[in-house]
Amino acid sequence: MSITKLRLIDGPLVPSPHARAITLEAMASDLVRWNAYAVRGDAIRSLFREGYGADDVKQLVDEARALAAQVMVAEAMSDQ
Repeated sequence: MSITKLRLIDGPLVPSPHARAITLEAMASDLVRWNAYAVRGDAIRSLFREGYGADDVKQLVDEARALAAQVMVAEAMSDQ
């Protein structure tokens, strides 16, 4: 009979709030750059194409879209 060794996870199971905020801001910035924040499916495909992890995309796509929309509104208001 073979014994399988389990390796411990190296690192936290949940990212720190600071790391989460950095990832969220980067995602929102990329969505603004690609103009892919309006449609959820477009945002998801764009984020996967850029190389974000599946867990990050799943957890943060809606918040990143909202932040990107806020940035676009702020830019439009500052132009007037």
